[in-house]
Amino acid sequence: MLTLFGQDQLEAWLLLEADPNVTQYCERPLYVPDHKPKRVVDFWAGFRDYDELWLVGHKEAADDASDEAVSALRTWAGKHAYKVRQVAPGNANRIFLNNWGMIVRDLSANRRYLGKPLENAVRDCLECPRPLSAICSLLRDHDPVLVRSTTYSLLHMGVIRCPDMASEPLGPASIMELA
Repeated sequence: MLTLFGQDQLEAWLLLEADPNVTQYCERPLYVPDHKPKRVVDFWAGFRDYDELWLVGHKEAADDASDEAVSALRTWAGKHAYKVRQVAPGNANRIFLNNWGMIVRDLSANRRYLGKPLENAVRDCLECPRPLSAICSLLRDHDPVLVRSTTYSLLHMGVIRCPDMASEPLGPASIMELA
């Protein structure tokens, strides 16, 4: 279960989902310690070798109190082996975020129907880069929705990549290749 509070947090969450190095995360894990007024930390992100606390940019974040909150968080985080990242999703690439939004929705709907045999079959199709439509054509004995979802799942895990993910809307012509 995930609860997000606004478009910026939604987009920051998509950035977390898009990074295969993120192994786990939690939204709103704590308030900035030792700081008044209270300021929530938007995300904790667990990477393979380190942890980060994410502060997502707020429109009102230009005042002194917010700078003090960031300073207080950095001090506390340094004592507890966390890195602090200030995230401004409004600056993120719209095409990239829209593509990851589509992938997350697709995986949410279909993940329970995916399995290793289809993952292996999709990987086998990618001995050379191919468009998504070609992968579906090569695996025509399988439901094309599940082939697409499996391809997205492998993309999500970082096993394959889509070179045009940030520049073109995801679709049948999107080229997939082994990472």
